[in-house]
Amino acid sequence: MEFNTATHLPIKLTSTNYPAWYKQINSLLIARDLVGYVDGTTPCPAATTGSGASAVSNPAHSKWIRQDKFLYLALLGSCDSEARSVMASADTSREAWVALERVFANRSQSRIMSLRERLSSISKGSSTVSAYLQSIRNIADELALIGHPIDDLEMVIHALNGLGPTFREFTTSIRTRDRPILFNELYDKLVDFEMCQQREERLSTNTPVTANHVQRRHHANGRGRPSYQPNSETPFFNNKKSAHADPVICQFCEKQGHSAKKCYKIYGYPKKPRNPTVNLAHLSNSSPPDWLFDSGASHHITNDFNNLSIKSDYTGDDHLQVANGNILPITHIGSTILSKSSPPLLLSNTLCVPAVTQNLVSVSQLCQTNNVSIEFFPWHFEVKELQTGEVLL
Repeated sequence: MEFNTATHLPIKLTSTNYPAWYKQINSLLIARDLVGYVDGTTPCPAATTGSGASAVSNPAHSKWIRQDKFLYLALLGSCDSEARSVMASADTSREAWVALERVFANRSQSRIMSLRERLSSISKGSSTVSAYLQSIRNIADELALIGHPIDDLEMVIHALNGLGPTFREFTTSIRTRDRPILFNELYDKLVDFEMCQQREERLSTNTPVTANHVQRRHHANGRGRPSYQPNSETPFFNNKKSAHADPVICQFCEKQGHSAKKCYKIYGYPKKPRNPTVNLAHLSNSSPPDWLFDSGASHHITNDFNNLSIKSDYTGDDHLQVANGNILPITHIGSTILSKSSPPLLLSNTLCVPAVTQNLVSVSQLCQTNNVSIEFFPWHFEVKELQTGEVLL
């Protein structure tokens, strides 16, 4: 049985790819029922049959020799120059097979260890998520090709370990899932998360921090129906953020209105106080802060660090610009709860600017983050859930 080495044996044996080459040629030998020639289970028949004057040549011997030489030529044609020199002294395909295994099999173990080490130390760095995950997939495919496959869970663990601190919230959301995630599913979610990050970076870079609030005055009709009128002392600013931006979808629970950074299923729901207050921003013995709705503000703004329940130092380069030309420094950034409704109204990315005199709620940010709408009336307003129309505030 003849072989076309260019068609049947495209992988040439080198010093680094013995497992892949072995898998290729062993599969071919099994398909042609010729494995016995190289593993010794199909020995060479006797040259003759009979004995003495009645001895005649054995046709099976001649057939075996021809087939063995075809196998030897197939092995020779599937090797590079170094591998050919190793099998040059062999007379049969069996001897050539054993010589190649003795020289190259040990080197393959070093290759496996090298790939494993690369997988353990891989990191995203400055590459894109797509390129980073593809490099992990390439290593896994090569390990599978040489007979040492790794499962999806191990690939996911290596991928999460190499993401870095900018993906900490995403990594936490994946690790706390009840159901393990497949690598292909992780690929889709991680690419979406990266796109959300890039969109937020563009918005924060292109949109200056502005404040233009309307003053809130509680009406005598009861809680949740305060009236509003423009505050002429506070200047207005342009560059309002559009309220029609693409909705944010959580990468963990896959619901609209928040990202994994603010997902209550990860960090837990805020504890309800004994005496709920509509405008309570944090739990304390002091009275809750007043928040003024600002239709022109690009961000939520507070003047008190203690109003933020989740907070960190602000490390950005932005400042708050007011109409008189003053530039006010931003000291912290965090999140808080505006209302203990169900679902609660979250004020995410709230900036702490101690020099401002009022706590401001950005109308556009509130609507986008919480998936709500605000309906204004002559003497009051209502915050409604966008899908059901339920009044939340």
